[in-house]
Amino acid sequence: MRRLFVGILIALTIGAVFVWSVSADPGYVLIAWGSKTIEMSVWTAIIMFFTSGWLLYIAVRVWRRTWHFPRFLGGWFDSRNLRLNHSRTTRGMIAFIEGHWRRARKLLVKVAEGSDSPLLYYLMAARSSHQLGETKEMEYYLRRAAESTDGADIAVGLTQAEMQLADGQLEQCLATLIRVRAVSAEHPGALKLLVAVYRGLGDWEQLRQLFPDLRSAGMLSEADLAHLQVEVYTQVIDATVAKEAGIADIEQSWQLVPKTLRSNPALVNAYANALINVGSFDKAEAALHSALRKNWDEELIRLYGLVPGSNPQKQLIVCEAWLRERNNSAPLLLTLGRLSLANELWGKARDYFEASLSFNATTEVYAELARLTAHLGEADRSVSYLQQGLLNATHQLPKLPMPQKTIKS
Repeated sequence: MRRLFVGILIALTIGAVFVWSVSADPGYVLIAWGSKTIEMSVWTAIIMFFTSGWLLYIAVRVWRRTWHFPRFLGGWFDSRNLRLNHSRTTRGMIAFIEGHWRRARKLLVKVAEGSDSPLLYYLMAARSSHQLGETKEMEYYLRRAAESTDGADIAVGLTQAEMQLADGQLEQCLATLIRVRAVSAEHPGALKLLVAVYRGLGDWEQLRQLFPDLRSAGMLSEADLAHLQVEVYTQVIDATVAKEAGIADIEQSWQLVPKTLRSNPALVNAYANALINVGSFDKAEAALHSALRKNWDEELIRLYGLVPGSNPQKQLIVCEAWLRERNNSAPLLLTLGRLSLANELWGKARDYFEASLSFNATTEVYAELARLTAHLGEADRSVSYLQQGLLNATHQLPKLPMPQKTIKS
């Protein structure tokens, strides 16, 4: 700072001396060029010198700006296009989210055509076309997406498969997903869609074969995977019954079920019903008995009473033992009533049915009591049970005026 001050002071001193000298004796400047001479005062020469320097500086600046103008103009246009694309992208995304499909497609296609990464925009344009029901346009933008980016087979395939599934084109969707899995066998998105496709096609065997991939991909929790397995194996068993297969086929289907799931009530129910359907009553009774000992289930105990086993007395004894721990179970009491009928114990059957009715007045119990009392010669009581059962089946009738006359039996 001190040096700067000293420098300025010296410069001012020299300038003052120079000005004083010139004012005392202006002098002159002589310029000779060949036979010509130009004479001027020192002040005029100084002014011309600085003016010429300033004009030269301006000329150089103008020349440099002119030289760089095309680059400047290109940068200005690039900046403008970038701002315009950002605006179109934002407006296109908003239109897409709001469901304005035609506007979204128009904007996103323009963005895609000016983008170095157009894949996402073409896929969104394809989805917009799908929402508009314009199949040709959808297929066109899917092709543009595939052509625009290397390695986009999975993204394009999954997008196409989702739209095919939404349209119920299950076979076409399956073909698309097979192509996707050829690139990535355990892709979570493809597996999720395959579950929906096989479920829609009722191809339970193919869905069953997906379980190892579903587990290794980790796309389902253990609880969700177990739930899916129960659904699939139940359908596999039911499909075996629908084909009018024999007991060997039913047993083969049951062996496919993992041991950890063989006590699941839904699966045991399907298995026991399949055995009952082919007349293998003792196997059905044994399967239900074993399952109920491990995990009590109200639907299974109800089914146990429908099995015409070879030893109904044993079945009755077993159920009466269970009653000591579950004396308020309406399905168990219903089953005890039916097993009492199987053992021709009419009074006991009636008591069990009435006890079941006191806990849960179902149409099924009313029907059993109506049938039993009719065979016992109690016609009025039987009709009363039938009426109550009918009212129970129709749930709640509106309260309307009724005639007071009673019908005599």
